[in-house]
Amino acid sequence: MGHRAADRRSGLGEFRRRAAPTSSCACRGFTPGSRACRGRAVTRRWVVYGTGSIARAVASCAIEHGHAVVLAGRRESAVVGLAEKLRIPHRVVDLHEPSGTRRLLEQTTGIINAAGPFRETSAVLFRAALDSGTHYLDVSNEWDSHRMAHSLHDEAIERGIMIVPGAGFGTHAAESLADHLVTQVSAAADLEIVLGTRQGPRTEATRASTRLILKTPPRRRSDGHLTTARDLTAIRSTSLPGIGRVTMVPIADGNLCALTRSQGAANVVVYATVTLVAPIARLMIPLIRRVAASRVRPRGSSSPVVPARTAQLWGYCAGAGGSIHASTLITDDSARYTAEVVAAILALNPRAGTYTPHQILGTRPGQLAAQARILRI
Repeated sequence: MGHRAADRRSGLGEFRRRAAPTSSCACRGFTPGSRACRGRAVTRRWVVYGTGSIARAVASCAIEHGHAVVLAGRRESAVVGLAEKLRIPHRVVDLHEPSGTRRLLEQTTGIINAAGPFRETSAVLFRAALDSGTHYLDVSNEWDSHRMAHSLHDEAIERGIMIVPGAGFGTHAAESLADHLVTQVSAAADLEIVLGTRQGPRTEATRASTRLILKTPPRRRSDGHLTTARDLTAIRSTSLPGIGRVTMVPIADGNLCALTRSQGAANVVVYATVTLVAPIARLMIPLIRRVAASRVRPRGSSSPVVPARTAQLWGYCAGAGGSIHASTLITDDSARYTAEVVAAILALNPRAGTYTPHQILGTRPGQLAAQARILRI
């Protein structure tokens, strides 16, 4: 009786009574008929955990593609408000309460974690997914959560579940750009990806996740091995088409973790951009990292819900014989990009283990989400 009463309060009673909607999958950003979109009926149930702009975009897109969706999160007012707008059932769940987390995953296909910082939320949900045999996706771009996910590959195979960290603009966009770059040169050896600043307001949880990336010691792939990139001379200034003069700072994030698995280049570096000139950045970055480390947890409300839409990446690849290629990837709606990548993964038959988005979806002409485009520079 207790569970039934809780279900009535949360809206799950209605969800369990009605038949799951079905429709043919038509992933707008991916080529119909591809591995990412086979046009078959979908009758799966997914939990979307989070109430920010990305969670809203992901839930909306999943509903468009015929999935039954339950919205979940910690703050009741935010969960109820968004669930009512989307007209879907909801659950208010504190991930620190194991019994509530277990009930959340009952009778579901999988969970999509859109609540950062992911170092905190993913650790709990990884274990809950493994224990319940439930598939797991997230939209993280954090180094620690990606490394944790890939360390669970064998256990995920044993439990028969799929784990995909970074199922969105970070890291699928970086993998797509890298995949394009390495095909343009002979025997790709050096790969660099530069992250542009997204335009628009960010939620406090997103800012907390960004601070977590900044505080993580920078790393790079060198001669096929991951090493710590503490050399401050790696911080350098350059001009990037579209934004002008910036300073590039090496970081360790989910992009780097994914690229070391899905790309064969011996040397890989991922950079963030800052507006400080290089000499000042070399002095300030260590202090910025220490400040970021002291302010990881989100504070206050997760509003505003307006997404930081426009996003851009730049990439450089050098190969044998002096061959070089540089390109940029641009999307006008990073939230929609993320939602379409998630929807494309949901349309597939899950395979057990931990994979990057590129390992699941691949990249082919016409398959970039949200009308993103790659331009040579």
